[in-house]
Amino acid sequence: MSDNDLKSNIVADKKDTAGVRGDLNETLSLAKDRFGKNNFQAAIDACEKVTSIEISPDTTPTIIEGYYLWCLACLKMNRFDEVLDVCSKSRSRFGHYLDLAYFELIAVGARGAVPDVPGLAETYMSLWSEVEKGAEPSKNHTFGIAGQVLLMWGQALEQLRSPDEALAIYKKYLLFHPEDTDISNRVTAMESPNR
Repeated sequence: MSDNDLKSNIVADKKDTAGVRGDLNETLSLAKDRFGKNNFQAAIDACEKVTSIEISPDTTPTIIEGYYLWCLACLKMNRFDEVLDVCSKSRSRFGHYLDLAYFELIAVGARGAVPDVPGLAETYMSLWSEVEKGAEPSKNHTFGIAGQVLLMWGQALEQLRSPDEALAIYKKYLLFHPEDTDISNRVTAMESPNR
């Protein structure tokens, strides 16, 4: 192959990649539009197309965004098993990250699988700590809801009859939400020697 042929192939490859990236972004925009119009099934259909694209440095952020939006649409439709399936697909491609841990936690909690909540909440908070230190922002839409995760974790521990562990988690929760008088009163009652 001559140098000119090689240069032509490189230029063609760059055009192909730009075309795929453009189509991908258009499809993601369509998914966001449909989601915004509460047409969640159409959003899911578009997200399936977005997430089926081959991974490259150029496509990765868009694909991750597609998985994120897909999970949100499924949550809106109360399709919790599908949320778990989508999380599994994304994890197999990109590893475990904060948004997946959150979506799994919400889906498992909604299905009533209380014994699974503490482990998922712990995973979320561990990933949250990594994000706080500067991990990749495209995988971290749910960074600001750590307090909510801690609250779910504490409530699950109470249901599982682990009051000492629940108390410790509630105290962490109050660092995020010191204004929550209900939980503050709950902590006071739990710390009471007469509990």
